Amino acid sequence: MVLTGKPLLCVLIFLVAWLVLSVWAVMKSIKQLAAKQNTSPRFKASLAGAVLSLAAVASLVLLHLSWLTPNVSHTLGSSFIRGVGFALLWSSLAGFVLGLVGSGRIRFIGLIGCLITGLWYLTLSMEAAIAMGASPQVRHPIRMEIPDGYVGWVEVDFGMSEAAKLPVVDGHLLCVIPKQGVLRTSDLVEDGWASDEYFYYLPSGSKRPLRETGWGEGGLVWGQETSSKNGNLKQLIQYTYIGTETQFKRGVNNGPVRYP
Repeated sequence: MVLTGKPLLCVLIFLVAWLVLSVWAVMKSIKQLAAKQNTSPRFKASLAGAVLSLAAVASLVLLHLSWLTPNVSHTLGSSFIRGVGFALLWSSLAGFVLGLVGSGRIRFIGLIGCLITGLWYLTLSMEAAIAMGASPQVRHPIRMEIPDGYVGWVEVDFGMSEAAKLPVVDGHLLCVIPKQGVLRTSDLVEDGWASDEYFYYLPSGSKRPLRETGWGEGGLVWGQETSSKNGNLKQLIQYTYIGTETQFKRGVNNGPVRYP
């Protein structure tokens, strides 16, 4: 799962506020330590835990900042985001342990910060696992426009050097599917998460949204799948079935008609 829009902004405001509070608490505790007002080992453990909590919150802020736009996410790259996730997880765990054995008010800042960041990161990781390994990056969402009444497999061939690039409209990659159901583009498939949109377009220019739902809920978008073309990982083909649930099941049972 990746946040976008107003939910992302609200989370960022909360995290930055907590980050400022944590910096203030840590600086105050460092001054106490320097003035030798409290030099016990347990207080030092609490302070170390609070510093690690600060690092975890800062890592979580960086992770969420990378979701502001697809360009930011892909410029930073998946290696950077995995590194931020690694720092976030282990800082949270180590800081929480130190907070448990520590003392003083600063320990609560560390404990709460580590608990929030650790649980939030684990939630993100579990959602990604449930989504079959979805990347913690964001990508441009796709707006797929399909001829009105079309039923069957839609194919978008990515990485075809001789084809045109997809236009970007309102932040969406626009895929206008021709009547034969196959669209070719020189764009490469972007890694990451986004919420795609599907429409039937009419000759008049108006559009009718198509719903993507679970079984038995009346959706018209099914079976999204990506495969490589002749083993070339840069040339990927994305397939989507458009039709009722019954038509989709019949289309699958009739054989792998989506494959060239």
